[in-house]
Amino acid sequence: EDFDNITKLSVPTDNIWVPDILINEFVDVGKSPSIPYVYVGHHGEVQNYKPLQVMTACSLDIYNFPFDVQNCSL
Repeated sequence: EDFDNITKLSVPTDNIWVPDILINEFVDVGKSPSIPYVYVGHHGEVQNYKPLQVMTACSLDIYNFPFDVQNCSL
């Protein structure tokens, strides 16, 4: 009511501390776009969305192809 029902603000990431938490061995940083904003909620939560391109490999058993089922867990 005091703030026109605004519940979230976008803040440039350069203005606040943002932890650098990534599993670098699987992330292709050069192909992951940077997002210049984080979102700060009215209760203090900070949402930091980072689209990442993750590279992984799975070994496949194709002996029964095309009548097989393959699972690749991350």
